[in-house]
Amino acid sequence: MGFPQQIESGGKRTKEVDPVTPPRKKRRSTAQETPPVTRVQRRFTHFTPLKPEETSQRPQAFLAKVKGTTRRWKRFQSVRCQEGQRVLIVEVGDVVEAELGKRRVLGEICQLIQDEQKELKMVLRHLLGRSEMELRNLSREAIQERELVDSKEILELPLATLLEKVTVLTEEEFLEFMEDETIDLASLGTRPFFCRHQLESSDSLWSAEWNDENRKKRRQEALRLFRPDENVVSKVPLAPTNPKELLMRAATALKAGAANGDLPGRETEQERVMDFLRTSVKDGGRKEVLYVSGVPGTGKTASVLEAVRRLQAARKPQVQSVYVNAMSLATPSAVFGEILRQVASDKPSKSRESTEAEVRDLVRKAFTLNKPPVTILLIDEVDALLTKAQSVLYQIFDLVSHPSARLAVVAIANTMDLPERLLPRVASRIGVRRVSFNAYSRDQLKEILVKRLRAQQALDAFQDKALTICAARVAADGGDARKALQVCRRAIEACLSKGLGQVSFEEMTGAQADLLQLNPAAMAITGLPLKAQQLLLAMVLELRKQSAHVVAVHKVLKRFQAVVHVKERMKAAELDAVDVLRDDAWNMRCWDAGKHDLIPRLQAVGIITLIKCADAEDVPNGTADGGCVLELGQSLDVEDLVQALSESLEEAPQLLDAA
Repeated sequence: MGFPQQIESGGKRTKEVDPVTPPRKKRRSTAQETPPVTRVQRRFTHFTPLKPEETSQRPQAFLAKVKGTTRRWKRFQSVRCQEGQRVLIVEVGDVVEAELGKRRVLGEICQLIQDEQKELKMVLRHLLGRSEMELRNLSREAIQERELVDSKEILELPLATLLEKVTVLTEEEFLEFMEDETIDLASLGTRPFFCRHQLESSDSLWSAEWNDENRKKRRQEALRLFRPDENVVSKVPLAPTNPKELLMRAATALKAGAANGDLPGRETEQERVMDFLRTSVKDGGRKEVLYVSGVPGTGKTASVLEAVRRLQAARKPQVQSVYVNAMSLATPSAVFGEILRQVASDKPSKSRESTEAEVRDLVRKAFTLNKPPVTILLIDEVDALLTKAQSVLYQIFDLVSHPSARLAVVAIANTMDLPERLLPRVASRIGVRRVSFNAYSRDQLKEILVKRLRAQQALDAFQDKALTICAARVAADGGDARKALQVCRRAIEACLSKGLGQVSFEEMTGAQADLLQLNPAAMAITGLPLKAQQLLLAMVLELRKQSAHVVAVHKVLKRFQAVVHVKERMKAAELDAVDVLRDDAWNMRCWDAGKHDLIPRLQAVGIITLIKCADAEDVPNGTADGGCVLELGQSLDVEDLVQALSESLEEAPQLLDAA
């Protein structure tokens, strides 16, 4: 079997030996020895199914598609195995040892089945020992002798290859077992194993909890990945019956969020994020911030959320998470109210009635008093909190540096240089650990598309050449995975409208011609808050009016007042309400919101650029803007904005047509 075990004599543990190779010389002891139990090597010869799956009254048959043929199987929950006087009952969830050719393997039973030839088989989730990890060059961490690594690999073996059941414990249970002086290890035929890691598809090791809930999820996940064309029984969707159904299934597979945390090409980054979070939870908090950066569409947010999900699944009572998208907040200081709303959901009214200072104090107490669970605070688009004085970031980082704060902060942004732009008083509060996400390559993008389509049995909806050209062109245009998914969905829509059954090279090329010109920054504008979009609309109107590439700040702010008023009048008309009074106080509120909040935030995320000019004209309303003009960010032009705003703002088409 290749897993060494300790041979004990007279209660004293000796060096580890391979149980398959007998010792050269029998050890002697003055104490009375308990003879070790000889491991039974004979196979079982008689098998009796005891319990159909899902406690049915009789075995349930189900269909499995294998290379175009239909095969009928029966599944069972448990089976009685017998060889002479030796009887063993195995059931789904048991860990067993079996023979695979000339070697022995360990695995957890996912299914017990009977095929059309009436042969009983077991579908095992492979558990890897140290020797197997070393042979694959996967032993990146110290794998101990009795340690097993959980994997998604599936083995389908005849039940006749079964040798015996084995015991697998958690790491803590295994240590207690080994330290228990009342247990005579020499009398045990096979000592238990333990499991503390799981092997992902990227060959990276993740921390894992060996408990019933996690094991059941892993069995289900492994079965979903168990493909029919690999001679595997699994609960995958039945093959589509017509071309339209095939295309519709492909469209579903390519929707945003359909990957369920499976991010090919991001395993290394996920492991680095997981290592930071795992250590933070273990230590009861972290005095440094994890800064995750990279261009849009590279899986930053999805990778962090998946790492948090895995950590919470393993340590649910010890961890809580808070997710805030800074671009969705009305003002940067509103971040504390949003945090308090999520960590103190039973007291939502108190945060609304409190002042900003009181809200910050409540947040601090929530993270420091009475030993709360460790909180993982995820702040997406964190550069939107970057004000001139950087007071909001200072207050957040001050929470991290609090001696008793049980907090780990992950900051996500598209810009790489945010830590360098921090003021010294802010940067001095914390340390920064970085994880950078590079743009997806052509091969990674194609792998993403293929895995999604294959999971829904919809790979035939695309010609291979079409997927290759899509991945290549999107990779050359910035490597945004979201754009690759969008191009494929657009190609599917074109095929459905033409009555075609498969996306060819021509349809994919046409979809790319429509979409690859869309700027990622322009696509992100549809997710901005309403007021931020209205300010951009005002800027577009002024740029068009002047046929220029820059515009004075005060002209944008005056136009912003008019745009907001138009929207409020439209809303009042729909509700048959009194028209909004546009007085000096109302004008000043709009002016201040645009100048002191919206413009700095849009500048922080690179959508607009603020330029100071010495010869700027005087600014009305008694508010000096220091002689500043605005221009669009380097990755944007006016037409990008027009297209994005026309899709997201109801009033935009009317105002743009009138300009």
